[in-house]
Amino acid sequence: MHYLLGLMKKMKRYIQLIIITLLIIKCNEETPTQYQNNSPEILSLNIFPSHVHPKDSFFVFCDAIDPDGDTLVYDWLQSGLLKIKGTDWPYLYHQSENFQVFFAPDTIYAQLDTFWVKCGVRDVKGGGDIELVYVYVSKEIE
Repeated sequence: MHYLLGLMKKMKRYIQLIIITLLIIKCNEETPTQYQNNSPEILSLNIFPSHVHPKDSFFVFCDAIDPDGDTLVYDWLQSGLLKIKGTDWPYLYHQSENFQVFFAPDTIYAQLDTFWVKCGVRDVKGGGDIELVYVYVSKEIE
């Protein structure tokens, strides 16, 4: 009987040593890396046509990708005298479309002939990119 008790105590110690060893090994393993969001990137921002006349419409296309495949939203801003189709504001935020229609100003109000449009692209996880293009508005109506 004493022999069995002694054997059980030895086995208990071996089991404890094995458990402690496994815990030490597990604690030394690298912790898994946290998910890191990759920002979207604007590949190109194109304007068509790039030269317009007063009150003409033109299109701006934003070609962007997200390395993580996240859903993208587009923010559109303009230099102030242009008009964005569908709004009286100089900006449109959180749009799902990667293009917008703009209108050149009337020559009566336009002291400048070159205007800018900015497109910002964002994913829903905080990453983003922004680009700017210029449009030239002729002073003469053809």
